[in-house]
Amino acid sequence: MYSGMNANPNNFWQYSVAFYREPGIAEACLKLQSQHGFDVNLVLFCIWYGLHRGLLPAPLLQQALDFSQNWNALGVHPLRDARTMLKRGTHLQSLSSAADINALRESIKGLELKAEQIQQQELQHLAAAHSDHNAQGNPQVDMMQENLKNLCELSGCEWQRAEPQLQLILESVGKALAE
Repeated sequence: MYSGMNANPNNFWQYSVAFYREPGIAEACLKLQSQHGFDVNLVLFCIWYGLHRGLLPAPLLQQALDFSQNWNALGVHPLRDARTMLKRGTHLQSLSSAADINALRESIKGLELKAEQIQQQELQHLAAAHSDHNAQGNPQVDMMQENLKNLCELSGCEWQRAEPQLQLILESVGKALAE
């Protein structure tokens, strides 16, 4: 069983870090981000919420999406763009500046990670404000899948196009739950 299952259920960040380290999860999440425009933190939020609380209420999911879109536009994406630009611009560097630019890129990567942690903390606070846990007796994986389908719908993404990566993520959680 992966350590995310044992992480504090009230700490979304701890759960996400542990889950993201599982085999194939990082690759699936990054593919969802690059090929389908998903916010990985929202995917992880749908999984975490489904596992620990149940079905995401539509107003909460909309709040999470609205906050995340704004936060990404102001914080995460500019940092990611700067880091990516520095990585792609390696041919413009002299050998003497390469180490400095690499160090700058790593610093930006740390800031990007901190911005994502802040995003997750805010999503956790939004979830805490909605105290109604609505498990309704449904299997957790079914609720996670429903949360992800609702995220697809609100995000304007077609479930069928992203389904291979989403199913890989759901299968990983399902295996951990069965252990």
